[in-house]
Amino acid sequence: MSEQTVTYVDLKFCTLPKEKTKQKGKPSRIPEISKQEVIYSDLKCRAPSKSQRKPTPTVSENRESCSESLSWQLIAVILGSLSLVLLVISGVLGALVRRQIEILSQQEEVLKSLTQLNETLENCTLERDNFKAQNTNLKGEKCSAYSDCWKPHGEKFYYFTKERKSYQECKAHCSSHGSKLLKIENKDEMNFLNPLAHFHWLGLTRKGIASDWKWEDGTPHPINLFPVIKSQPGKSCAVFNSGQAYTNSCDEQRHCACMKITK
Repeated sequence: MSEQTVTYVDLKFCTLPKEKTKQKGKPSRIPEISKQEVIYSDLKCRAPSKSQRKPTPTVSENRESCSESLSWQLIAVILGSLSLVLLVISGVLGALVRRQIEILSQQEEVLKSLTQLNETLENCTLERDNFKAQNTNLKGEKCSAYSDCWKPHGEKFYYFTKERKSYQECKAHCSSHGSKLLKIENKDEMNFLNPLAHFHWLGLTRKGIASDWKWEDGTPHPINLFPVIKSQPGKSCAVFNSGQAYTNSCDEQRHCACMKITK
């Protein structure tokens, strides 16, 4: 019935007048229902065309459609949430990576500073050891502010022994402690040594009477600096006292005057 189109028209019922329904002396053959006049119109039913047919969805189909729509909406919400979470995670990871790079850079700078400080400390330690060595007397005893041992002047330190030794013994004694016999190179140095050296061995020798005087390192002695007085003619070693040098036997026992350069 639902697949056809039904056309309805009005139905009219008419009632006959009483004078027509009652006839004298004749009983009515028409039943009471026939006393009314019924007018019928055509009632036409026609089937709709295929293009006009619209299937009505069932309840189950409606439920499935709603379920699918809700599923897609739920999937879209989940995907959006995951995208947001991933965006937040990527931002956090990027910040952590940048922070780690900054920390590594700071660690490299600190390591570089520590290396420089370590090198400086090693240099200071070396200078301290050298300073201690310079403050140690020839017997290995420590000196106090150069009062009794090494005495500084310019770029040199000087030490004057109390013991008496021969020239060769004093030379070996000074050499064993990283120093040499006294060498005077200028007037200022000579003025400093005048009150300290009293017939101490100099690092000044000659190979014979006709030879020139030379220092221990082989450089010649300038005569204009101070003279070498021939107190003992024919001797090849010299001692220093009060601004002058005196010839002396190399085997004679004299005080040692040792010298070291601080460069």
